[in-house]
Amino acid sequence: MALEEQRHCLEGTELPIVIWTDHKNLSYIQSARCLNSRQSRWSLFFYRFNFIITYCPGSKNTKPDALSCLCSTSEEADVPGTIVPEFCVVGAITWDLENRIKQAQIGEPDPGGGPPQRLYVTSAVRSQVIRWGQSSRFSGHPGSSRTIALIRRLLYLSTIPFVVCIYFSHDWLFGEAGCHILLSLNLLTIHSSVFILVAMTLERYQAVAKTFSAHKSCSRSTRLSPVIIWGLAFILTLPMMAMIQLWEGKPTVYGFVKRICFPTWIPECTFKAYLTVLFFTSVLVPRLIIVGFLSTRRKGLKQKVLSTILSIVVVYWACFLPFWGWQLTKLFSLDSLKALSAAAYNYVNFFLKCLTYGNSCINPFLYTLLTQNYKDYLAQKG
Repeated sequence: MALEEQRHCLEGTELPIVIWTDHKNLSYIQSARCLNSRQSRWSLFFYRFNFIITYCPGSKNTKPDALSCLCSTSEEADVPGTIVPEFCVVGAITWDLENRIKQAQIGEPDPGGGPPQRLYVTSAVRSQVIRWGQSSRFSGHPGSSRTIALIRRLLYLSTIPFVVCIYFSHDWLFGEAGCHILLSLNLLTIHSSVFILVAMTLERYQAVAKTFSAHKSCSRSTRLSPVIIWGLAFILTLPMMAMIQLWEGKPTVYGFVKRICFPTWIPECTFKAYLTVLFFTSVLVPRLIIVGFLSTRRKGLKQKVLSTILSIVVVYWACFLPFWGWQLTKLFSLDSLKALSAAAYNYVNFFLKCLTYGNSCINPFLYTLLTQNYKDYLAQKG
């Protein structure tokens, strides 16, 4: 309760906080290898704070108990007073940036007309003020993980209008540069999304399994994770970005020339190897890592939580494995698809592509309908 009440002051502290307690469960979590569901929830809550627990038995805590048992015969006041004064200046907060702003105002004075009791920021130091404000703990910045998610979503959503245009025009209208940029952005966001989910899984596992030691590597791993995730996603996207080119077909009777972005891999076996690597890095291996870490903690998880996570993983595989199986079949066993007509081939290809995008539509329902909050809402509504 004390940590929750004072979380705005205790979260994100660089130096550990010393907590004295007579609760053995808190000290047990430090060295326990297997936690039950309640202790796992406690571990996730304690992961937000950097502290050290010192166990003090109740038998050694005699003085506070003795004082609390003493009766008081004095009459209590109607309005209880406060222990601390209403106003107390602990220390003045000053920033070096404020001095730089005042120095910059010598060359660019305040034009006036602004709000009262506000400091005019010159154009020379505005970028520094913005950077200082976003890096401050009191600014309400969404943090690195949410910022990465917003960037990833923006990159992915920016390609949707181009996909719609290609579908209805049956032609590529964005030139050679569009082939390299637009198709690569789609692949880049897919890989970054998968890697971010794996990173979140590893972080949650670290928070539950090693709650108190996780803070030692938290700040460093938080800074390195975005660089590693986007760097690895970019490396896997780079071959496709380099090898894809714009092809133009022969003019039709009406003079129409169909253009298409097509990968030009020489020899062909390199393209097979590349798609196989993408299949393992974006579909198979990441989900196996998530299932592996989940199986190691299955004793500390409730059956409902376990089934929820497994259902999300199974739905992901159900949406992506058919598409990748289709792509790998076209590469390694194209003769087996010759029995399909051209119309059936196009329908299957279109359906499997829609199935992969459908995973993004199904996930919000899974995250909502399978939660206890939604079940409680239905119970209250009914």
